[in-house]
Amino acid sequence: MSPLRTFGSLIVILSLAACGQAKLPPDVPTRSGANPLNFPVQAVNSDRLIEQAQALNANTRTLVQASALKGGFAGVDTDITSPSRILRNLRRANATLDEIKAELPKFLRAQDAELNRLTLALAAGQIAGQTYTARVETIEAERAALTLALDASAIEAKYAAKNLETAVKNGAKELAEHHLTTQKLARNTQSIRASISFLKI
Repeated sequence: MSPLRTFGSLIVILSLAACGQAKLPPDVPTRSGANPLNFPVQAVNSDRLIEQAQALNANTRTLVQASALKGGFAGVDTDITSPSRILRNLRRANATLDEIKAELPKFLRAQDAELNRLTLALAAGQIAGQTYTARVETIEAERAALTLALDASAIEAKYAAKNLETAVKNGAKELAEHHLTTQKLARNTQSIRASISFLKI
């Protein structure tokens, strides 16, 4: 799948996840006095992570563009379109990925805890089955969106690394470090993506 097609799919899923991110309907008790389980059931907000995923995608897309060889990809010219853009977006992408790496585990744990509370609330008759299903589907959509976002960024980073590898082989030795850094970005992105599991409910 090309980076552009992957990104198009990503935009659709990110939009659906964002739209599905709403407060639970009124049949979810939020006061301990009305809740025999004595805890609120509050939706975990995914806005920040989705923004980070979008920022990472923007950086890796720019890496693909900036690492393109002048004249094409067949070694017609060893000059890279924009070496300065490569370095700038590599730094931004790595910084954003570090933020995602720090935030994602906490986000997934919070969602798992929310799912446990929802399951108990459903079993206790505190929320309707429709409310439970709607929130579970939203969580699944959010995880799918983040997974696709990270997959897209990893693919784009691999494309950029391939462009840089070609340039280095054709004589642009000064780009060797950028090539290795971009390869590492792709690997790290894929590793973080692998930490997202889907629901078994």
